[in-house]
Amino acid sequence: MEVTPPDFLSPEPVDRPYSVGLARGALITFVIQATAALVRYVVQVVFARWGGPEAYGRYTVAFTMAQLLLTPVMLGFNIAVLRFIPEYIEAGAWDLVRGVIRRSLQLPGELAVAIAIVGSAGLLALRGSIDVWQSLILG
Repeated sequence: MEVTPPDFLSPEPVDRPYSVGLARGALITFVIQATAALVRYVVQVVFARWGGPEAYGRYTVAFTMAQLLLTPVMLGFNIAVLRFIPEYIEAGAWDLVRGVIRRSLQLPGELAVAIAIVGSAGLLALRGSIDVWQSLILG
């Protein structure tokens, strides 16, 4: 059984110039990132007004810890995917492309779940010294 790559991965030449597709992709990426930044800002302001200084402080600590833990959890897959997928597509190694995509989603996800379980267990162990339920809700 022959497996064919999806149409967007086809090595067939495209009628439009390369720069048009590149500009369109860059514009779409910019719009998505700008929209995400705006939504993030609005959520921060709304939560600061709604929760007050103490709740916003806890939210900020939880959000910062999540961002700090994101780097080791990714295991370098965010960079490896950018390097290996184009190389494997060029070589026509579709099994390797599927494997890289599958593992780049699977391994960091499993590690993130493990860290969440350990963190939740740690918060439950500190039940008497901090307000655990707000920390669990925010985290």
